[in-house]
Amino acid sequence: MREERETERERDRRRRESELGTSWVSVILGWLAALGASLILSGLVGTIVGGILSALGISQQGATSGGIAGLVGVLITLFLAFLLSGYVAGRMASRSGVKHGLLVPLLALLVTLVLAIIGAVVGASFIDQLTGVTLPGPMQSAAQSATQGIK
Repeated sequence: MREERETERERDRRRRESELGTSWVSVILGWLAALGASLILSGLVGTIVGGILSALGISQQGATSGGIAGLVGVLITLFLAFLLSGYVAGRMASRSGVKHGLLVPLLALLVTLVLAIIGAVVGASFIDQLTGVTLPGPMQSAAQSATQGIK
């Protein structure tokens, strides 16, 4: 008898969840939580990774080890931020927590792609307008020496 009530409660809960759908407010607020968490965590993870590298003496070996360490730091930061934000979105929705938690990184990816496309379009048209610009005296010589040193 007790098991029947529990299974009926479970069926009723699932039916109510399917009727309610997705809480986009909780997904958007979870995304904002990801932005805030990544801002805070980037400083903490950067400090920890920098401390580990300086303790190991790796920071003097060149740009590639620093680049790899920076990439690892960014990946750790993003993982922790989206883990936290998925939890926030799931708890705020109070239903289908996994679905809402997974929609947060999907929303972040979608926003990033849209902003990248807009940036590419605006940037390409902006660069085309700057082709005839010449820099004043000291700036022009610095720019020329910098481009010659890049070879």
